[in-house]
Amino acid sequence: MHEWREIALKVPGTLMLIGTAGMEALRLIEVAARKFQERVGLLRELRQGTLVDVAVDNFADPDPEEVLPTEILEDAHREISQTAARHAKTHHVFVRYAAYLGIGIQDDPVCRSWDSHYQDAMGHTDKALKRVINAVSNAEAGKDAVAMIEILPYRCPLWEGWALEAQNLTTLATLNAALAMEDVRRARHDVALEFFDAWIILRRSGVLRLLDDSASRS
Repeated sequence: MHEWREIALKVPGTLMLIGTAGMEALRLIEVAARKFQERVGLLRELRQGTLVDVAVDNFADPDPEEVLPTEILEDAHREISQTAARHAKTHHVFVRYAAYLGIGIQDDPVCRSWDSHYQDAMGHTDKALKRVINAVSNAEAGKDAVAMIEILPYRCPLWEGWALEAQNLTTLATLNAALAMEDVRRARHDVALEFFDAWIILRRSGVLRLLDDSASRS
């Protein structure tokens, strides 16, 4: 089963790629979170007396549309989802390689550690995906509340209620984006630990030594 050794050698590099993809997701979510924070500030100013048309104009993002925070979060969600799928396939490959070596995942301390870090990373990834979805939902509801502000008499009780609702919903979007970033950071930390465990397993099995010997002969 020489091919399993060749495939297993690609696992550490793939885990590094997964960590890099996590950085891109973090960047996207951070951009969206900053935009949400700006909107919360605008809504606060609106409730304190800023002219409605000025605040509403500033609430909408300028063209191009892909700078909208909800669309940025959709890009982040797609990035995280694709990375999670790649991570799951990498885990499957390494489980098969461990079986080829005659190692039961739960029978070996390093393999148990590796699998535990994988499970933790995927758990944080799932939380990040849910929080990104929640942030998008909060932001869209906030936009609907802003639309109500535009058509209601200024400072009437209903206007006050919708303005507060818009601010609260956009604040929730900001919070969910911040929590998603923390989940992505934790997932990346677990992937780093997973990488080191995989490296130890490969080194211990002699695969890396064979690779070093092959490189020195060439």
